[in-house]
Amino acid sequence: MKKDYIVGFPNRLKSYRESLDLNQQDFADSLNTTQAVISRYEQGTRSPTVDFLFKLLQVYQTDVNWLLTGRDDEFSKARIEKKKNEYEKLKTQMNELKERNSELENDIKANTLELKNVYKDFVERLNKFIELQTKLFEQNKE
Repeated sequence: MKKDYIVGFPNRLKSYRESLDLNQQDFADSLNTTQAVISRYEQGTRSPTVDFLFKLLQVYQTDVNWLLTGRDDEFSKARIEKKKNEYEKLKTQMNELKERNSELENDIKANTLELKNVYKDFVERLNKFIELQTKLFEQNKE
């Protein structure tokens, strides 16, 4: 028979995992467990181990109290809000880096094209120089 405090755990765990936008496999990998274990927790056929709860706390700073009981505390809410803010900052930075990377790729393409044109011009001028040198050499031979 399940303990009362575990009754809502499966739904809260699944909801929490989905809020992280992770599938069961990725969530399991991040917690060094298997997808089958996560599935059993979310189905309610297995109660969470202390090691699993500790790993959740360690990796995600999860409100284990909320996962087990469904009750929030102010400390956890503040921590979650802080994590959301950090996530948004990282997302913004990632988008800025993607934009900068795109700009750099365009610069590289433009520079490569310019270099190709300079090289082509150099080869043409070199060929003309060789032609002139050859003519001069032949004229001096005569």
